[in-house]
Order: sequence, then structure tokens, then C-alpha cells
Amino acid sequence: MWLVESELTYQCPGERGTISPSVHRARMASGFQKCHNCPHSDHSLTASPLHVKPSQNDGLTLNEHRLRGIYLRPLTPSIVMDILAGPLTSLWSQTMRTVQTDTRVTRQSLYRPSIAVSCDLRLASLEIYRAVLSSLELTGCHVVEFGPLAEAQFCFGIQHHNLSAGVYITGNGDGPAYSGFDLFREHGLPWKLQTQDSPPVPASRLTRTSGTTRQERITLPYETHLKKYFHGLRPLSVFLSVCDEPMKATLEQLFSRLPCTATIDVVVGELNARLTETADRVSESKCDLGFVIGEDAGECFLIDERGQTVSNQSLLQLISHSIRREQPSCTILAAPEFLDSDPEFKIGVEQTHQDLELSTREIYEQRSGVGLLEENRFWFFDQHPRCDALVTLAWALKSLSLSDASVSEVIGS
Repeated sequence: MWLVESELTYQCPGERGTISPSVHRARMASGFQKCHNCPHSDHSLTASPLHVKPSQNDGLTLNEHRLRGIYLRPLTPSIVMDILAGPLTSLWSQTMRTVQTDTRVTRQSLYRPSIAVSCDLRLASLEIYRAVLSSLELTGCHVVEFGPLAEAQFCFGIQHHNLSAGVYITGNGDGPAYSGFDLFREHGLPWKLQTQDSPPVPASRLTRTSGTTRQERITLPYETHLKKYFHGLRPLSVFLSVCDEPMKATLEQLFSRLPCTATIDVVVGELNARLTETADRVSESKCDLGFVIGEDAGECFLIDERGQTVSNQSLLQLISHSIRREQPSCTILAAPEFLDSDPEFKIGVEQTHQDLELSTREIYEQRSGVGLLEENRFWFFDQHPRCDALVTLAWALKSLSLSDASVSEVIGS
């Protein structure tokens, strides 16, 4: 077995995917037949240099509103709740309101915050999801259980039900051994986590009674919400690459009444392998374009008819054509790193903050049309800023429908 040091995973000879160290040790302990001839069969359950070598990925990684770590090494459900204690406790102070009683005496009335919880389909995420649900009930908050779904759909559910915050259990963007969570405040906007230098928030319980738990299904309202974007399209052949069956079902429902012909395929694997496979499929089937949707349904990639991946700047310019036709006064925002990499890209594009939370706040204040705030992620203003790959796909198709030119010709012009 070969060790991929950057991911702390193994790859067995003859297999395309990778396995975690725990699966490697389980195969060795069970006497797996192929392990007898493995060049690394001497690395058994005892400690070896492969397993005791320290790595920077062994700890927790904090990035804006995202927390990632290898499940059970050291990320555990209890650690997740310890990190969430500060932000969730601060919700109680935000829900304290002054009301008037019959005796004309003011008093403080406590409104319980409502917190949405969801997860992706990773096994570790499902285990943390169950632990977070049971722990949140003891805090006295109202818990809304969405079940497993995509992150973009989860953010829409926070806004649709007007909830106070949301915790999405996921390991998107990292290897299969990772898990963690993304934290969102009201309207599904990113909620920046506290750093170690920030003063801790006392985690105290403000009510003796436990909170309530209810289940909500957001799939039908989400699909209805997306239909308003998919209009004014010309017949285009599109190859779509998704990560799971629920996203495939959503896209099939959307394209069933569109003039576009969509070939939807579920491709599981590393991002580079998905991009290469999608590019080959687009060239072989002679589709007009290909579109790769990431695990969180927010990250996306556009591939032209030649099998070339379109850059972030070119995709932003493409979707801005149709946005400015419908909203002439809207602004186009981009993070500083995208403006610095391409000087010509600055024409007609305004620079926003490096901080994601501040950037989304600026989109809300300016009522901006679209913002390129992160790599391969586009934020759109719809009552509140949201990042959704399907909305990006809709605007790209509408821009391509303004003429009969191909994707490469439109981008080149």
C-alpha cells in the first residue's frame, strides 16, 4: 500500500480510490488476501514510521466559517459542540427583547433562537450530525432538522424558514477521512468563527426547559425557487457532473421542462479526475458545454465545447452579460486576488473585502448582482447573498442563449 502523505491515506495496488489508515489496519488485522503480497505488508497494527510521522493535517483547520479535521483524530462530536458553544450562546443575547407588561413596567422577554442542522452523506458527518442534534436539544434552542442535503440547499432553507443560524456538518473540500462543519447566521450567510485570540463567550444555559425539534423538507420549495432562473434559454446540449443522486434528481426535475438537453452523470472521486472525465465526455458527445458541480453545490466549473476549463474571471464576465441585461444598475464584485491576477479583468469589476463575512455584507448593502468571493464560487443577491452552483449554471445558460455562438467564441469575444 502506498501512502499519500498530504492526505494521510493509502492506495492499494489495482484500486483507483484511496483508503484511510483505519481501513488499512482493519484489512491487515483481518488477513485480507491481497495484503500478503503487498509491498508494505510489514506495516501492521504496530506503530511504524508511516503512522507516527507528524503532519500539519493532524490538527484542526479553521478557515473563516469552516472547521475541518480528521474524524476522531482529533475531531470528535464533543469538540464540535465545544467550538459551537460560543456562537450559539451569543444567539441568546441577540434574542433578548424589551416588552411592555400590563402594569406598564418594562421587562426582558426571552425568545428562543431557532437553529437548523444538516449534513452531507459522509459516514463521519452522519455520526456528528446525530450527536449535534441531541446536544442542541439540551441548550434550549429550537432545532430544525433538515436531514442530509447539499449545502446550497441548506442555506436556502435557513432563509426560507427565517431561522437564527445553521450548522452544516460536512467535510467538503478535504479528503474522505475529514469532517467538520460550516457555520451560518440568519439568511444563510457565513458566520465567522472565533479565533484563539478572540475573547471566549461564556457558555451558560438561559432556560431550564429543553428545546423543541421539528423536521422540515426543503426540496420542493428549493426546486420551485430555482425555476425562476431557468428561462429564456435556447436549445443547448449540456453535460452535468454531480456527486450524489439527490442532486441528480433535482437537475432532472429542472431540465425536464427546458429546451436544453442535459446528460447528468454521478461522478465520485477527486476534483481533477472529475474535470478530466467531464472534459473527455464533452468532447466525445459533442456537447455545447460541460458543468461540474462540487460536493457543496456551491463550487462549480464550466467546460467549453473543446474540453477546456473556463477560468473564474471568464465565467464571471460570461454570467455578468445576462445579469446586466436584467439589472442594468447592478455591480460586479470580486476578491482582491482575482483582480491582481488579471489586470484587464478590473474593467467593470469592483474590488471587495478579503473577509468573506464582510464581502457578503457588502453584497447585501449594495444589492450587487454577482460577486466572485472565493475560488470557483459565485455569490448572487436574491433578497440576501447566496452561493449556489445551480444559479450560476442558469445565468451561464442565459448568457449563452443571447447568441448562437459557442462557449469559446463568447468567452473569447
